Amino acid sequence: MKIAYFAPSWPQSDRPNGIVSYLTVLTEAVRALGHEVFIVTPTLATPIDDSHVIKIRRPTPSLSRRLSNRLIRRLNPSYAFYRASSDAIAATFQDLTRREGIDIIEMEETYGWCAAVAHNVSIPVVVRLHGPYFLNSSYDGPSNLTRDLNRNEREGTGIKSATAITAPSQDVMDSALRHYDLSIPFRKILPNPVKVSECGDIWSAESCNRSDILFVGRTEWRKGGDLVVRVFERLLEKDPELRLHFVGPDCGIEIGAKTTGSWKSFIDAAISPETRNRICFYGALTPEEIGPLRRQCFVTLVFSRYETFGVVCTEALAVGSPLVATNVGGIPEIVHHEKNGLLADPDDIDDLTNKVQSLLDNPAKAATLGRAGWEDCRARFAPETIARATVDFYRSAIENDHRAVARTG
Repeated sequence: MKIAYFAPSWPQSDRPNGIVSYLTVLTEAVRALGHEVFIVTPTLATPIDDSHVIKIRRPTPSLSRRLSNRLIRRLNPSYAFYRASSDAIAATFQDLTRREGIDIIEMEETYGWCAAVAHNVSIPVVVRLHGPYFLNSSYDGPSNLTRDLNRNEREGTGIKSATAITAPSQDVMDSALRHYDLSIPFRKILPNPVKVSECGDIWSAESCNRSDILFVGRTEWRKGGDLVVRVFERLLEKDPELRLHFVGPDCGIEIGAKTTGSWKSFIDAAISPETRNRICFYGALTPEEIGPLRRQCFVTLVFSRYETFGVVCTEALAVGSPLVATNVGGIPEIVHHEKNGLLADPDDIDDLTNKVQSLLDNPAKAATLGRAGWEDCRARFAPETIARATVDFYRSAIENDHRAVARTG
Protein backbone atom coordinates (compact mmCIF):
# COMPACT_ATOMS: atom_id res chain seq x y z
CA MET A 1 0.00 0.00 0.00
CA LYS A 2 1.14 3.56 -0.75
CA ILE A 3 0.14 6.02 1.96
CA ALA A 4 0.56 9.80 2.02
CA TYR A 5 0.45 11.88 5.20
CA PHE A 6 0.21 15.61 5.75
CA ALA A 7 2.63 16.92 8.41
CA PRO A 8 2.59 20.55 9.59
CA SER A 9 6.39 20.44 9.65
CA TRP A 10 9.18 17.92 9.18
CA PRO A 11 11.33 16.42 10.64
CA GLN A 12 10.46 16.12 14.32
CA SER A 13 13.88 17.28 15.52
CA ASP A 14 13.49 20.72 13.92
CA ARG A 15 10.12 21.78 15.28
CA PRO A 16 8.57 19.76 18.14
CA ASN A 17 4.85 19.23 17.56
CA GLY A 18 2.38 16.59 18.74
CA ILE A 19 1.20 15.73 15.22
CA VAL A 20 4.76 15.45 13.94
CA SER A 21 5.68 13.23 16.90
CA TYR A 22 2.70 10.99 16.09
CA LEU A 23 3.65 10.74 12.43
CA THR A 24 7.32 10.12 13.17
CA VAL A 25 6.52 7.05 15.26
CA LEU A 26 3.62 5.81 13.13
CA THR A 27 5.30 6.09 9.73
CA GLU A 28 8.37 4.20 10.93
CA ALA A 29 6.14 1.37 12.14
CA VAL A 30 4.00 1.37 8.99
CA ARG A 31 7.12 1.19 6.81
CA ALA A 32 8.34 -1.72 8.91
CA LEU A 33 5.17 -3.56 7.85
CA GLY A 34 6.26 -3.18 4.22
CA HIS A 35 4.19 -0.18 3.10
CA GLU A 36 5.48 2.85 1.21
CA VAL A 37 4.98 6.14 3.04
CA PHE A 38 5.13 9.73 1.76
CA ILE A 39 5.19 12.90 3.85
CA VAL A 40 3.73 16.13 2.47
CA THR A 41 4.65 19.23 4.47
CA PRO A 42 4.65 23.03 4.10
CA THR A 43 7.64 23.44 6.43
CA LEU A 44 10.93 21.69 5.84
CA ALA A 45 13.41 23.41 8.14
CA THR A 46 16.27 21.06 7.26
CA PRO A 47 16.83 20.10 3.61
CA ILE A 48 16.19 16.37 3.19
CA ASP A 49 17.36 14.31 0.25
CA ASP A 50 14.39 11.98 0.31
CA SER A 51 11.91 11.62 -2.53
CA HIS A 52 9.31 10.44 -0.03
CA VAL A 53 9.27 13.86 1.70
CA ILE A 54 7.56 16.48 -0.46
CA LYS A 55 7.57 20.17 0.36
CA ILE A 56 4.40 22.00 -0.61
CA ARG A 57 4.88 24.74 -3.16
CA ARG A 58 2.24 27.19 -4.22
CA PRO A 59 1.04 26.71 -7.80
CA THR A 60 1.24 29.67 -10.14
CA PRO A 61 -2.27 31.14 -10.19
CA SER A 62 -3.98 32.48 -13.28
CA LEU A 63 -4.27 36.24 -13.77
CA SER A 64 -7.91 36.23 -12.66
CA ARG A 65 -6.99 34.19 -9.60
CA ARG A 66 -4.21 36.62 -8.69
CA LEU A 67 -6.57 39.57 -8.97
CA SER A 68 -9.24 37.94 -6.87
CA ASN A 69 -6.64 36.88 -4.28
CA ARG A 70 -5.44 40.48 -4.01
CA LEU A 71 -8.98 41.69 -3.35
CA ILE A 72 -9.71 38.93 -0.83
CA ARG A 73 -6.53 39.69 1.11
CA ARG A 74 -7.81 43.21 1.67
CA LEU A 75 -11.35 42.22 2.62
CA ASN A 76 -10.83 38.92 4.44
CA PRO A 77 -7.19 38.05 5.27
CA SER A 78 -8.05 34.81 7.08
CA TYR A 79 -9.99 33.49 4.08
CA ALA A 80 -7.20 34.58 1.74
CA PHE A 81 -4.76 32.49 3.81
CA TYR A 82 -7.15 29.54 3.77
CA ARG A 83 -7.71 29.67 0.02
CA ALA A 84 -4.03 30.06 -0.89
CA SER A 85 -2.90 27.29 1.46
CA SER A 86 -5.73 24.97 0.37
CA ASP A 87 -4.83 25.45 -3.29
CA ALA A 88 -1.18 24.61 -2.61
CA ILE A 89 -1.88 21.56 -0.44
CA ALA A 90 -4.53 20.16 -2.78
CA ALA A 91 -2.30 20.64 -5.85
CA THR A 92 0.60 18.88 -4.14
CA PHE A 93 -1.50 15.86 -3.15
CA GLN A 94 -3.12 15.73 -6.56
CA ASP A 95 0.27 15.68 -8.29
CA LEU A 96 1.69 13.10 -5.86
CA THR A 97 -1.33 10.84 -6.26
CA ARG A 98 -1.03 10.86 -10.05
CA ARG A 99 2.74 10.43 -10.05
CA GLU A 100 3.11 7.73 -7.40
CA GLY A 101 -0.25 5.97 -7.45
CA ILE A 102 -1.08 6.77 -3.83
CA ASP A 103 -3.76 4.51 -2.34
CA ILE A 104 -4.90 6.63 0.61
CA ILE A 105 -4.24 9.98 2.29
CA GLU A 106 -4.37 10.86 5.99
CA MET A 107 -4.35 14.45 7.18
CA GLU A 108 -5.45 16.55 10.12
CA GLU A 109 -8.64 18.60 10.28
CA THR A 110 -6.78 21.90 10.74
CA TYR A 111 -8.25 24.87 8.83
CA GLY A 112 -10.43 22.49 6.81
CA TRP A 113 -7.69 21.96 4.22
CA CYS A 114 -8.82 18.35 3.91
CA ALA A 115 -11.95 19.46 2.02
CA ALA A 116 -9.87 20.85 -0.83
CA VAL A 117 -7.76 17.69 -0.94
CA ALA A 118 -10.79 15.39 -0.94
CA HIS A 119 -12.32 17.43 -3.78
CA ASN A 120 -9.19 17.17 -5.93
CA VAL A 121 -8.20 13.51 -5.57
CA SER A 122 -10.07 10.33 -6.42
CA ILE A 123 -8.74 8.23 -3.54
CA PRO A 124 -9.94 7.98 0.07
CA VAL A 125 -9.00 10.79 2.45
CA VAL A 126 -8.92 9.89 6.12
CA VAL A 127 -9.22 12.89 8.44
CA ARG A 128 -7.57 12.45 11.83
CA LEU A 129 -9.05 14.52 14.63
CA HIS A 130 -5.87 15.63 16.31
CA GLY A 131 -7.62 18.59 17.93
CA PRO A 132 -10.43 20.48 16.19
CA TYR A 133 -10.21 24.21 16.76
CA PHE A 134 -13.54 24.39 18.58
CA LEU A 135 -12.02 22.25 21.35
CA ASN A 136 -8.78 24.19 21.73
CA SER A 137 -9.60 27.77 20.74
CA SER A 138 -10.43 28.89 24.28
CA TYR A 139 -6.78 28.24 25.18
CA ASP A 140 -5.24 29.95 22.14
CA GLY A 141 -5.03 33.52 23.42
CA PRO A 142 -7.28 36.49 22.64
CA SER A 143 -10.23 35.42 20.54
CA ASN A 144 -11.51 36.80 17.27
CA LEU A 145 -15.17 35.80 16.94
CA THR A 146 -15.34 36.01 13.15
CA ARG A 147 -12.04 34.21 12.69
CA ASP A 148 -13.01 31.50 15.14
CA LEU A 149 -16.43 30.92 13.59
CA ASN A 150 -14.97 30.77 10.08
CA ARG A 151 -12.27 28.32 11.08
CA ASN A 152 -14.71 26.13 12.99
CA GLU A 153 -17.05 26.07 9.99
CA ARG A 154 -14.26 25.20 7.55
CA GLU A 155 -12.97 22.43 9.76
CA GLY A 156 -16.47 20.99 10.01
CA THR A 157 -16.80 21.08 6.21
CA GLY A 158 -13.42 19.39 5.91
CA ILE A 159 -14.29 16.61 8.33
CA LYS A 160 -17.59 15.96 6.56
CA SER A 161 -15.72 15.61 3.26
CA ALA A 162 -13.72 12.65 4.57
CA THR A 163 -14.11 9.05 3.49
CA ALA A 164 -13.40 8.10 7.09
CA ILE A 165 -12.29 9.70 10.32
CA THR A 166 -10.03 8.57 13.13
CA ALA A 167 -9.28 10.04 16.52
CA PRO A 168 -6.73 9.29 19.22
CA SER A 169 -9.41 9.24 21.94
CA GLN A 170 -13.10 8.59 22.35
CA ASP A 171 -13.40 12.00 23.99
CA VAL A 172 -12.35 13.97 20.91
CA MET A 173 -14.34 11.68 18.58
CA ASP A 174 -17.56 12.10 20.57
CA SER A 175 -17.02 15.86 20.93
CA ALA A 176 -16.60 16.30 17.17
CA LEU A 177 -19.59 14.10 16.35
CA ARG A 178 -21.81 16.19 18.63
CA HIS A 179 -20.42 19.59 17.64
CA TYR A 180 -20.65 19.05 13.89
CA ASP A 181 -23.62 16.67 13.92
CA LEU A 182 -21.54 14.22 11.92
CA SER A 183 -22.99 11.17 10.23
CA ILE A 184 -19.75 9.59 8.99
CA PRO A 185 -20.27 5.92 9.87
CA PHE A 186 -16.76 4.84 8.98
CA ARG A 187 -14.67 5.90 11.97
CA LYS A 188 -12.29 4.40 14.49
CA ILE A 189 -10.40 5.25 17.67
CA LEU A 190 -6.68 4.75 17.03
CA PRO A 191 -4.47 5.94 19.91
CA ASN A 192 -1.22 7.71 19.16
CA PRO A 193 1.66 5.21 19.25
CA VAL A 194 4.70 5.66 21.46
CA LYS A 195 8.07 3.94 21.49
CA VAL A 196 8.24 1.79 24.62
CA SER A 197 11.52 1.31 26.46
CA GLU A 198 12.98 -2.15 26.94
CA CYS A 199 12.59 -3.68 30.39
CA GLY A 200 16.23 -3.06 31.28
CA ASP A 201 16.00 0.63 30.42
CA ILE A 202 12.96 1.76 32.38
CA TRP A 203 12.55 3.92 35.48
CA SER A 204 13.41 2.36 38.81
CA ALA A 205 13.02 3.57 42.38
CA GLU A 206 16.62 2.64 43.09
CA SER A 207 18.23 4.65 40.30
CA CYS A 208 16.01 7.75 40.25
CA ASN A 209 16.48 10.84 42.43
CA ARG A 210 13.55 10.96 44.87
CA SER A 211 13.83 14.73 45.17
CA ASP A 212 13.35 15.38 41.44
CA ILE A 213 9.98 16.13 39.79
CA LEU A 214 9.48 16.43 36.02
CA PHE A 215 7.10 18.49 33.91
CA VAL A 216 7.19 18.45 30.09
CA GLY A 217 5.01 20.97 28.26
CA ARG A 218 4.72 24.46 26.90
CA THR A 219 4.20 27.29 29.38
CA GLU A 220 0.77 28.07 27.91
CA TRP A 221 -2.43 27.99 29.97
CA ARG A 222 -3.76 24.77 28.41
CA LYS A 223 -0.71 22.75 29.47
CA GLY A 224 -1.04 23.82 33.10
CA GLY A 225 2.53 24.98 33.68
CA ASP A 226 1.16 27.56 36.10
CA LEU A 227 -0.51 24.79 38.11
CA VAL A 228 2.75 22.87 38.25
CA VAL A 229 4.75 25.70 39.80
CA ARG A 230 1.98 26.50 42.30
CA VAL A 231 1.78 22.88 43.41
CA PHE A 232 5.55 22.64 43.55
CA GLU A 233 5.70 25.60 45.93
CA ARG A 234 3.32 23.79 48.27
CA LEU A 235 5.34 20.59 48.09
CA LEU A 236 8.46 22.53 49.09
CA GLU A 237 6.82 23.39 52.40
CA LYS A 238 7.17 19.74 53.44
CA ASP A 239 10.44 18.97 51.66
CA PRO A 240 12.63 21.99 50.78
CA GLU A 241 15.11 19.70 48.99
CA LEU A 242 12.74 19.00 46.10
CA ARG A 243 13.68 20.22 42.63
CA LEU A 244 11.36 20.76 39.66
CA HIS A 245 12.68 20.09 36.14
CA PHE A 246 10.51 22.18 33.79
CA VAL A 247 10.97 21.20 30.13
CA GLY A 248 9.23 23.11 27.34
CA PRO A 249 9.36 26.27 25.24
CA ASP A 250 8.37 29.63 26.71
CA CYS A 251 5.12 30.54 24.93
CA GLY A 252 3.93 33.08 27.47
CA ILE A 253 0.74 32.36 29.35
CA GLU A 254 -2.88 33.42 29.05
CA ILE A 255 -3.58 34.34 32.67
CA GLY A 256 -7.19 33.66 33.57
CA ALA A 257 -8.32 32.45 30.17
CA LYS A 258 -7.65 35.30 27.80
CA THR A 259 -5.37 38.02 29.15
CA THR A 260 -1.95 37.41 27.64
CA GLY A 261 1.08 37.83 29.85
CA SER A 262 4.71 36.82 29.80
CA TRP A 263 5.81 33.66 31.57
CA LYS A 264 8.52 35.55 33.47
CA SER A 265 6.04 38.09 34.82
CA PHE A 266 3.76 35.27 35.93
CA ILE A 267 6.60 33.46 37.72
CA ASP A 268 7.77 36.63 39.42
CA ALA A 269 4.26 37.33 40.73
CA ALA A 270 3.11 33.78 41.51
CA ILE A 271 5.98 32.19 43.42
CA SER A 272 8.70 33.23 45.81
CA PRO A 273 12.36 33.69 44.78
CA GLU A 274 13.18 30.68 46.97
CA THR A 275 10.81 28.50 44.98
CA ARG A 276 12.16 29.89 41.71
CA ASN A 277 15.66 28.81 42.76
CA ARG A 278 14.46 25.21 43.06
CA ILE A 279 13.18 25.10 39.44
CA CYS A 280 15.36 24.22 36.46
CA PHE A 281 13.88 25.72 33.28
CA TYR A 282 15.32 23.90 30.27
CA GLY A 283 13.31 25.32 27.39
CA ALA A 284 12.61 22.96 24.50
CA LEU A 285 14.53 19.67 24.47
CA THR A 286 14.64 16.80 21.99
CA PRO A 287 13.08 13.43 22.86
CA GLU A 288 16.61 12.05 23.23
CA GLU A 289 17.39 14.72 25.81
CA ILE A 290 14.14 14.25 27.72
CA GLY A 291 14.55 10.48 28.04
CA PRO A 292 17.26 10.55 30.74
CA LEU A 293 15.26 13.12 32.73
CA ARG A 294 12.24 10.79 32.79
CA ARG A 295 14.38 8.09 34.36
CA GLN A 296 16.13 10.50 36.71
CA CYS A 297 13.00 12.12 38.17
CA PHE A 298 10.85 10.40 40.77
CA VAL A 299 7.50 11.45 39.32
CA THR A 300 6.15 13.06 36.13
CA LEU A 301 3.38 15.67 36.27
CA VAL A 302 0.86 16.27 33.48
CA PHE A 303 -1.41 19.09 34.64
CA SER A 304 -3.11 20.01 31.35
CA ARG A 305 -6.49 21.70 31.44
CA TYR A 306 -7.40 19.85 28.25
CA GLU A 307 -5.82 17.24 26.00
CA THR A 308 -7.36 15.49 23.02
CA PHE A 309 -5.11 12.54 23.86
CA GLY A 310 -2.09 13.19 26.06
CA VAL A 311 1.10 12.04 24.34
CA VAL A 312 3.16 13.30 27.26
CA CYS A 313 1.30 10.74 29.42
CA THR A 314 2.14 7.79 27.18
CA GLU A 315 5.73 9.00 26.93
CA ALA A 316 5.98 8.86 30.72
CA LEU A 317 4.32 5.45 30.90
CA ALA A 318 6.60 4.16 28.15
CA VAL A 319 9.62 4.45 30.47
CA GLY A 320 7.75 3.33 33.59
CA SER A 321 7.73 6.76 35.25
CA PRO A 322 5.20 7.22 38.07
CA LEU A 323 2.61 9.69 36.81
CA VAL A 324 0.13 12.18 38.22
CA ALA A 325 -2.15 13.61 35.53
CA THR A 326 -5.35 15.62 35.27
CA ASN A 327 -8.70 13.98 34.70
CA VAL A 328 -9.54 15.85 31.47
CA GLY A 329 -10.14 15.13 27.77
CA GLY A 330 -8.53 11.93 26.55
CA ILE A 331 -6.16 11.52 29.51
CA PRO A 332 -8.41 9.17 31.56
CA GLU A 333 -8.47 6.86 28.55
CA ILE A 334 -4.71 6.49 29.06
CA VAL A 335 -4.28 6.87 32.82
CA HIS A 336 -6.48 4.62 34.93
CA HIS A 337 -6.59 5.97 38.46
CA GLU A 338 -4.75 3.88 41.05
CA LYS A 339 -3.93 1.28 38.38
CA ASN A 340 -1.22 2.80 36.17
CA GLY A 341 -1.07 6.32 37.58
CA LEU A 342 -3.03 8.89 39.56
CA LEU A 343 -5.66 11.34 38.30
CA ALA A 344 -6.46 14.70 39.86
CA ASP A 345 -8.81 17.63 39.32
CA PRO A 346 -7.07 20.52 37.49
CA ASP A 347 -9.34 23.03 39.24
CA ASP A 348 -8.32 21.83 42.70
CA ILE A 349 -4.80 22.79 43.82
CA ASP A 350 -5.25 20.79 47.02
CA ASP A 351 -6.13 17.64 45.07
CA LEU A 352 -3.19 18.09 42.70
CA THR A 353 -0.80 18.63 45.60
CA ASN A 354 -2.12 15.72 47.65
CA LYS A 355 -1.87 13.27 44.74
CA VAL A 356 1.78 14.16 44.12
CA GLN A 357 2.57 14.11 47.83
CA SER A 358 1.00 10.66 48.16
CA LEU A 359 3.62 9.26 45.78
CA LEU A 360 6.49 11.17 47.37
CA ASP A 361 5.45 9.65 50.71
CA ASN A 362 5.06 6.14 49.33
CA PRO A 363 7.90 5.12 46.95
CA ALA A 364 6.68 1.52 46.86
CA LYS A 365 3.30 2.61 45.53
CA ALA A 366 4.99 4.88 42.99
CA ALA A 367 7.11 1.96 41.77
CA THR A 368 4.09 -0.32 41.48
CA LEU A 369 2.15 2.24 39.43
CA GLY A 370 5.18 2.96 37.25
CA ARG A 371 5.68 -0.70 36.41
CA ALA A 372 1.98 -1.19 35.71
CA GLY A 373 2.02 1.88 33.46
CA TRP A 374 4.94 0.51 31.45
CA GLU A 375 3.27 -2.88 30.99
CA ASP A 376 -0.02 -1.26 30.00
CA CYS A 377 1.72 1.06 27.54
CA ARG A 378 3.55 -1.85 25.94
CA ALA A 379 0.25 -3.69 25.47
CA ARG A 380 -1.88 -0.80 24.19
CA PHE A 381 0.31 1.87 22.58
CA ALA A 382 3.31 0.08 21.05
CA PRO A 383 4.00 1.34 17.48
CA GLU A 384 3.63 -2.06 15.82
CA THR A 385 0.24 -2.58 17.49
CA ILE A 386 -1.11 0.80 16.40
CA ALA A 387 0.41 0.51 12.91
CA ARG A 388 -1.30 -2.83 12.22
CA ALA A 389 -4.67 -1.50 13.39
CA THR A 390 -4.19 1.65 11.30
CA VAL A 391 -3.31 -0.24 8.11
CA ASP A 392 -6.28 -2.58 8.59
CA PHE A 393 -8.54 0.46 8.89
CA TYR A 394 -7.04 1.98 5.73
CA ARG A 395 -7.78 -1.23 3.82
CA SER A 396 -11.39 -1.12 4.96
CA ALA A 397 -11.63 2.57 4.04
CA ILE A 398 -10.38 1.83 0.53
CA GLU A 399 -12.83 -1.05 0.12
CA ASN A 400 -15.75 1.06 1.35
CA ASP A 401 -14.90 4.31 -0.45
CA HIS A 402 -18.09 5.45 -2.17
CA ARG A 403 -16.06 7.22 -4.86
CA ALA A 404 -14.31 3.96 -5.73
CA VAL A 405 -17.72 2.34 -6.17
CA ALA A 406 -18.77 5.20 -8.46
CA ARG A 407 -15.63 4.84 -10.57
CA THR A 408 -16.12 1.10 -11.09
CA GLY A 409 -19.92 1.06 -11.27
